Parts: sequence; structure tokens; C-alpha cells
Amino acid sequence: MKDATVKPKRMRGDWRDKLPKKPWITAILAVLLVYFLLFIGQPLAEGAWCLPNDYMGYYSAGQIMNAEEPSLVYDFDLLKEYQANLYQACGFDGSDLEPLAMLYLPVFFLPFQLFAIIDIQSASFYGSY
Repeated sequence: MKDATVKPKRMRGDWRDKLPKKPWITAILAVLLVYFLLFIGQPLAEGAWCLPNDYMGYYSAGQIMNAEEPSLVYDFDLLKEYQANLYQACGFDGSDLEPLAMLYLPVFFLPFQLFAIIDIQSASFYGSY
């Protein structure tokens, strides 16, 4: 007669086989996962899809490169106009805005030029996080 306390064998390829063999590594990975889920999930749960940060400055440079010519990313007044529109689109007051000046060569704005094709809420989610 078999002993009732014998556990059945795990099937080969079980998800537990893929975990690290040392439990402290698993604990560190679990803590990091929870941290990043809270870091990303907390603003999204509050409805803050786009936050007033430096990404809006780079996004506005991409918009200027799409709508105007690339040399105008250094026009401070035009940057202020574009960035104020972005702040208002995200629900913030853009009237007392101190715009972010662009100090890079236009070639570094090419990724933001691609992000500027989609709306600011989606672009800030993919670009900022």
C-alpha cells in the first residue's frame, strides 16, 4: 500500500523549474517587479497618462520637426508655444510655463519626431516609461 504523504512528481517543464535556484534572487526579482508595477501603475490609476516633465519638451521638438523645419527646434518662442499647447492638452495650465530649451543636435530628435506622430498621451506612456 502506498504512503498517503507522497507528493506526486512535477511534470517536466513546470514554471517553477524556470525560477532561479537561489531563493534570494527570486526575492529580489519579486521586489523589483512589485516596485516597477507600482511605479508605472500608480500614475496610470490616477489618470495621469501624461505628466509635465522633460519628455514634453522633446515631444514638442519632434512636433516642430514634423510641422516646421528642423532648425526651428532652437527657437525659444516657438518651443514655448508648442510646449504650452502640450501642457493644456494634458490638463495642466501652460500659461506660466518655463519651456525646456533644446541643446542637442537635430539628429538626436529623430526618435521624438517619430513619437510626435501619435498623440501625447500614448507617446508619453511609451516614451517616458
